[in-house]
Amino acid sequence: MIAVVAATAALWAALRVRGLGSTLIAALIMGVAVSGMHYLGMASMRMYSAPGPAGMVMGGAGGATAESFLLPLVLGISIVAFVLTATIVLSPTEDEIRGEAELMNRIGRLRSDARLSAG
Repeated sequence: MIAVVAATAALWAALRVRGLGSTLIAALIMGVAVSGMHYLGMASMRMYSAPGPAGMVMGGAGGATAESFLLPLVLGISIVAFVLTATIVLSPTEDEIRGEAELMNRIGRLRSDARLSAG
């Protein structure tokens, strides 16, 4: 409840109040809300060891190793970052869009002039 109220207050302050000082205070409140939520969750977590040999989960099945977890994660993030970067880099600029529109207008005018002179 504390984190929700603090985060709501910080977002309200960021959107309603203007100025550098109030923005910094809103950011500080949001930081306290996020870290408070994190540490409250960590404090409320309880862990118990499973019966059986050390490092084995009940039922004999082991958990994921670091390599089997991190490799797909790193590959997935890398692919998404590459696709987003390529999309941004290869998208046309405003000048290129205007230039292409002007070129298409000139081509259209040349075609209509050619039709008039031929007809």
